[in-house]
Amino acid sequence: MPGPKLCGLAPRRHRRRQSANPKTCGSPSPAPSPTPPTVSRFLNLPVDIIVYLARDHLSPTETAALSLACKPMFNLLFPTAKQALIKKGPSARAALLEFVEKEIGNEWWYCSDCKILHPIYTMVGPTIRNYYDPFPLPPVRRLPHRHHSCYLNRRHLYGSVVVVEYPAVRLVMNRHLYGPPIGLPLEIFNVQPTTTTMAHKERPAPLPWEERWSARIRQNELLLCVNRTLNAVGWTDDALRAAIKVEGRELCGHIFTAGSTSAVIHFAIPPSAASKPVPPGPPPSPTSSSPLSPASRPFIPRDSIMDSCKFCCTDHVINIEQRRDHPSRGGKKKKKKVESGDDAIEPEPYWHISITSYHRLGRGRSHDDPVWAAFVSCQGSCRHYVRTKLRCPSGGVKAMWESEE
Repeated sequence: MPGPKLCGLAPRRHRRRQSANPKTCGSPSPAPSPTPPTVSRFLNLPVDIIVYLARDHLSPTETAALSLACKPMFNLLFPTAKQALIKKGPSARAALLEFVEKEIGNEWWYCSDCKILHPIYTMVGPTIRNYYDPFPLPPVRRLPHRHHSCYLNRRHLYGSVVVVEYPAVRLVMNRHLYGPPIGLPLEIFNVQPTTTTMAHKERPAPLPWEERWSARIRQNELLLCVNRTLNAVGWTDDALRAAIKVEGRELCGHIFTAGSTSAVIHFAIPPSAASKPVPPGPPPSPTSSSPLSPASRPFIPRDSIMDSCKFCCTDHVINIEQRRDHPSRGGKKKKKKVESGDDAIEPEPYWHISITSYHRLGRGRSHDDPVWAAFVSCQGSCRHYVRTKLRCPSGGVKAMWESEE
């Protein structure tokens, strides 16, 4: 004789009795037929069959996840599954939390650093925000073997107002792997053009850099593209070169646009000619500071100078061109002329510098992902993350970004 069914162990729903008082009811109406509760077919199985399947055909992690379906199932299966999880160790507990994340991923996310579930509402912005705004720390558990908590697992590129944090990477990949409403949409990484300026005591007028962020998922990995543009209208060559030298910006944690280190980007100079000494010559004339003067012009128009980081999976492309069409506020170019008598004087040319960097952030499944760990590392902590041709060839991130899904 088959045993009792698990759905019969669930408490019955109390029904509200309909009043039959003619004073309160105008005319007696037929009572609506009660809607039967939707019960899973698995819960309709006999209890002994459920115990047999959980004991002989499911892993302890799957049994523990199954026990969370309802209260009777929890009382029936969880005590045994709990003892099995303790014997398996921390890896089984982490697998259980990842199972739970698939079901409640619209409100919680699994942190592989703290080994617990964090609520999504503790994130800020959710993760892309102004770096100089106050940052309330989320309530996370500090691990005794780490010098930082999981909220410090992020990368802020110097000179930018955007911070990329690990929770956003995992939540976006959760939406990609499990579908909505799990996780967060990919559009949280789309940042509209934002002017970023940096104050410095040696340079009162900041350079008007403009940033645009976008994201894609290719081969189940998250990619970011950061486009930085500079329209140096009204800047002479000498002033522009001095300002770029003072106002450095990070393209990744290992490449800086200013300074004299080996990771410097020399604008308009190919990498093979960057180390060659400048031949001696006569000093430039006072009138050679004009952008059109070829005698002392430090910038040379270049088209698509591509280079790659030696440590993290980052590629960048530099374009330098001289323009006369001054950009307008609406994003379109306007060619203005200054009338002087009968002749029309062309406006002064200016340099347009564009730096596009492509970042590969990995699958977002763990803080210890080598691709993510290399992205958040800096020059002092990148010895263990060396980019190889086998792992990520030069130009591979850019090619992955431009590839079709």
